[in-house]
Amino acid sequence: MANEAKTSKRVAIPTLEQFQTAIQRVTSVTSSRVAIPMVGSTYTPLDYRKGIIVQNVGSATVYLGSVTVTADTAATGGIQLGPLDSLNITLDGSCTLYGIVASTAVKVASLEVS
Repeated sequence: MANEAKTSKRVAIPTLEQFQTAIQRVTSVTSSRVAIPMVGSTYTPLDYRKGIIVQNVGSATVYLGSVTVTADTAATGGIQLGPLDSLNITLDGSCTLYGIVASTAVKVASLEVS
């Protein structure tokens, strides 16, 4: 017994990720794809963004995706966000999220955290 090696386990302590900043914006999404969030004509992601929540506050479906997103169910069609639906995405500021609608312009609210 005296020669037995003692081992100890290290247990990771789970912690909540700390966020430093949150900012909300409203972007008008039209039939021409637009980056979210857009302030005027400028795409302005929050510095050191860790995530974004997007909510469709309009009455038409918004399609979310990459720069090639289309407002349909084709291969390039995006994630459909219906009226008052929201989507929470882990997304840093180097990745741009785009939105587009089939016809009527829609307002999209976003909340970014960093």
